[in-house]
Amino acid sequence: MPVSAPARERPDPRTSGVLAAAVASALVFSAGAGVPFLGLLAVAAPFPLIVLRVRGSLGAAVLAALLAAVTIGTVFSTVQAVGFLAILAAPGLLMGETMARGRGLRIPAAHAVTAFERCAIVVQDPLVSSRARVGAACATAGATYLNSVCGFLEGVRDDAVPK
Repeated sequence: MPVSAPARERPDPRTSGVLAAAVASALVFSAGAGVPFLGLLAVAAPFPLIVLRVRGSLGAAVLAALLAAVTIGTVFSTVQAVGFLAILAAPGLLMGETMARGRGLRIPAAHAVTAFERCAIVVQDPLVSSRARVGAACATAGATYLNSVCGFLEGVRDDAVPK
Protein backbone atom coordinates (compact mmCIF):
# COMPACT_ATOMS: atom_id res chain seq x y z
CA MET A 1 0.00 0.00 0.00
CA PRO A 2 1.62 3.31 -1.10
CA VAL A 3 1.92 6.02 1.50
CA SER A 4 2.19 9.65 0.55
CA ALA A 5 3.00 12.70 2.59
CA PRO A 6 1.95 16.22 1.66
CA ALA A 7 4.81 18.47 0.58
CA ARG A 8 3.87 21.91 1.83
CA GLU A 9 5.95 24.90 2.71
CA ARG A 10 6.34 25.32 6.41
CA PRO A 11 7.18 28.59 8.08
CA ASP A 12 10.78 28.89 9.19
CA PRO A 13 10.75 29.17 12.99
CA ARG A 14 14.33 30.45 13.21
CA THR A 15 14.89 34.10 14.04
CA SER A 16 18.12 34.50 12.11
CA GLY A 17 16.39 36.29 9.22
CA VAL A 18 14.65 38.72 11.57
CA LEU A 19 17.86 39.49 13.46
CA ALA A 20 19.91 39.87 10.28
CA ALA A 21 17.36 42.22 8.70
CA ALA A 22 17.13 44.30 11.87
CA VAL A 23 20.89 44.59 12.25
CA ALA A 24 21.42 45.39 8.56
CA SER A 25 18.68 48.01 8.57
CA ALA A 26 19.97 49.61 11.77
CA LEU A 27 23.55 49.65 10.48
CA VAL A 28 22.63 51.26 7.18
CA PHE A 29 20.55 53.90 8.96
CA SER A 30 23.28 54.44 11.56
CA ALA A 31 25.90 54.99 8.87
CA GLY A 32 23.77 57.83 7.55
CA ALA A 33 23.12 59.21 11.03
CA GLY A 34 26.69 58.87 12.28
CA VAL A 35 28.54 60.24 9.25
CA PRO A 36 26.81 63.28 7.73
CA PHE A 37 27.95 62.83 4.12
CA LEU A 38 26.47 59.32 4.10
CA GLY A 39 23.00 60.69 4.88
CA LEU A 40 21.49 59.56 1.59
CA LEU A 41 22.59 56.01 2.39
CA ALA A 42 19.84 55.92 5.02
CA VAL A 43 17.27 55.74 2.22
CA ALA A 44 18.40 52.13 1.65
CA ALA A 45 17.71 51.16 5.27
CA PRO A 46 14.27 49.60 4.60
CA PHE A 47 15.65 47.28 1.90
CA PRO A 48 16.39 44.37 4.31
CA LEU A 49 12.88 44.76 5.72
CA ILE A 50 11.38 44.61 2.22
CA VAL A 51 13.35 41.47 1.40
CA LEU A 52 12.29 39.87 4.68
CA ARG A 53 8.62 40.64 3.99
CA VAL A 54 8.76 39.29 0.45
CA ARG A 55 10.51 36.09 1.57
CA GLY A 56 8.82 35.68 4.95
CA SER A 57 5.82 37.00 6.80
CA LEU A 58 4.55 40.44 7.73
CA GLY A 59 4.99 39.66 11.42
CA ALA A 60 8.68 38.90 10.96
CA ALA A 61 9.21 42.12 9.00
CA VAL A 62 7.38 44.23 11.61
CA LEU A 63 9.40 42.57 14.37
CA ALA A 64 12.63 43.35 12.50
CA ALA A 65 11.55 46.98 12.02
CA LEU A 66 10.74 47.35 15.72
CA LEU A 67 14.02 45.71 16.72
CA ALA A 68 15.95 48.04 14.41
CA ALA A 69 14.08 51.05 15.84
CA VAL A 70 14.85 49.96 19.40
CA THR A 71 18.52 49.58 18.47
CA ILE A 72 18.59 53.02 16.84
CA GLY A 73 16.77 54.53 19.82
CA THR A 74 19.26 52.98 22.21
CA VAL A 75 22.34 54.08 20.30
CA PHE A 76 21.22 57.52 19.11
CA SER A 77 17.92 58.98 20.32
CA THR A 78 14.24 58.23 20.50
CA VAL A 79 13.51 60.94 17.94
CA GLN A 80 15.67 59.23 15.35
CA ALA A 81 14.07 55.88 16.16
CA VAL A 82 10.58 57.30 15.64
CA GLY A 83 11.77 59.02 12.47
CA PHE A 84 13.16 55.72 11.22
CA LEU A 85 9.87 53.96 11.89
CA ALA A 86 7.67 56.67 10.39
CA ILE A 87 9.72 57.81 7.42
CA LEU A 88 11.67 54.73 6.35
CA ALA A 89 10.31 51.53 7.90
CA ALA A 90 6.58 52.15 7.37
CA PRO A 91 6.88 52.88 3.61
CA GLY A 92 9.34 49.99 3.29
CA LEU A 93 6.93 47.58 4.96
CA LEU A 94 4.14 48.92 2.75
CA MET A 95 6.25 48.26 -0.35
CA GLY A 96 7.15 44.78 0.85
CA GLU A 97 3.54 43.92 1.63
CA THR A 98 2.21 44.99 -1.76
CA MET A 99 5.08 43.28 -3.57
CA ALA A 100 4.46 40.07 -1.61
CA ARG A 101 0.84 40.17 -2.74
CA GLY A 102 2.00 40.22 -6.36
CA ARG A 103 1.18 43.76 -7.39
CA GLY A 104 4.53 44.51 -9.03
CA LEU A 105 6.78 47.42 -8.17
CA ARG A 106 5.02 50.47 -9.62
CA ILE A 107 2.06 50.53 -7.22
CA PRO A 108 4.14 49.91 -4.06
CA ALA A 109 6.57 52.65 -5.06
CA ALA A 110 3.72 55.10 -5.44
CA HIS A 111 2.28 54.07 -2.07
CA ALA A 112 5.67 54.40 -0.40
CA VAL A 113 6.31 57.85 -1.89
CA THR A 114 2.95 59.18 -0.70
CA ALA A 115 3.44 57.65 2.77
CA PHE A 116 6.95 59.11 2.90
CA GLU A 117 5.66 62.58 1.95
CA ARG A 118 2.82 62.43 4.48
CA CYS A 119 5.16 61.40 7.29
CA ALA A 120 7.54 64.22 6.39
CA ILE A 121 4.69 66.73 6.42
CA VAL A 122 3.54 65.48 9.83
CA VAL A 123 7.02 65.64 11.33
CA GLN A 124 7.81 69.10 9.88
CA ASP A 125 11.36 69.02 11.08
CA PRO A 126 13.50 71.19 8.75
CA LEU A 127 16.15 68.50 8.28
CA VAL A 128 13.65 65.69 7.85
CA SER A 129 11.36 67.66 5.56
CA SER A 130 14.30 68.74 3.36
CA ARG A 131 15.41 65.10 3.10
CA ALA A 132 11.82 64.15 2.39
CA ARG A 133 11.60 66.71 -0.40
CA VAL A 134 14.82 65.40 -1.93
CA GLY A 135 13.62 61.80 -1.57
CA ALA A 136 10.20 62.63 -2.98
CA ALA A 137 11.78 64.47 -5.92
CA CYS A 138 14.06 61.48 -6.64
CA ALA A 139 11.16 59.05 -6.34
CA THR A 140 8.93 61.19 -8.55
CA ALA A 141 11.69 61.44 -11.17
CA GLY A 142 12.20 57.68 -10.97
CA ALA A 143 8.45 57.01 -11.33
CA THR A 144 8.26 59.40 -14.30
CA TYR A 145 11.23 57.65 -15.93
CA LEU A 146 9.67 54.24 -15.26
CA ASN A 147 6.37 55.36 -16.78
CA SER A 148 8.15 56.73 -19.86
CA VAL A 149 10.12 53.50 -20.30
CA CYS A 150 6.95 51.42 -19.91
CA GLY A 151 5.16 53.66 -22.42
CA PHE A 152 8.05 53.35 -24.85
CA LEU A 153 8.08 49.54 -24.53
CA GLU A 154 4.32 49.36 -25.11
CA GLY A 155 4.72 51.55 -28.19
CA VAL A 156 7.44 49.25 -29.51
CA ARG A 157 5.28 46.22 -28.77
CA ASP A 158 2.31 47.79 -30.59
CA ASP A 159 4.49 48.63 -33.61
CA ALA A 160 6.05 45.16 -33.69
CA VAL A 161 2.79 43.24 -33.66
CA PRO A 162 1.19 43.17 -37.11
CA LYS A 163 -2.41 44.27 -37.20
